[in-house]
Amino acid sequence: MTIDSSREVSDPDRRGARRIAPAKLALAEALRTALQTTPLAKVTVSGLAEAAGVHRQTFYAHFRDVYDLASWVFATDISDRVLREAGHETWADGLIFLLRYLRANRNVATSVIDSLSHRDLERFLFHALRRMMRAVADDVQGDLRLRPEDRAFIVDHYTLAVLGHVEHWVMAGMKDDPAQLVTRVQFIMEGQVRESFERAARRARTERG
Repeated sequence: MTIDSSREVSDPDRRGARRIAPAKLALAEALRTALQTTPLAKVTVSGLAEAAGVHRQTFYAHFRDVYDLASWVFATDISDRVLREAGHETWADGLIFLLRYLRANRNVATSVIDSLSHRDLERFLFHALRRMMRAVADDVQGDLRLRPEDRAFIVDHYTLAVLGHVEHWVMAGMKDDPAQLVTRVQFIMEGQVRESFERAARRARTERG
């Protein structure tokens, strides 16, 4: 059976649901299954295409190679779950999931991370974490009025703070317990995001006169 890769479906369980071609979903599931028994370096395009019920040409219509598919699966799993848990009261759960996902899928994560340049890795993690921090900002801003550039800077500041901890944890071998690390980060950040918004709002009021 061959999947019709031209039709796209939306995933109703994901916030901001995207439309994803069935072939991409099938290839992603084929990769997840393959990685249960086979190292990423030994997974082949032909094997994945056969398992997914698509042609090799269909694979290359969506991905450059197996590592590209692995990166997409990696990013989708992480970003969607982090975003699902994002919010002022729940962001820590999303971050714990991220770290536990990385550690539980250490072989895949390491292969994907090793295939990325430091710049690409930082860009990927920053993108995922910034989505989380934007959701946190939406929750805490309330009716505070501040300049868009101030809001963006605050979001980026706390994203980079969390990113630094995540990158250090990854490069150190993912040894520290994720829950303990996130608890420490949460303790430091508690109330600071809201305070930053309040200070920016006060400055905006002063500048407006």
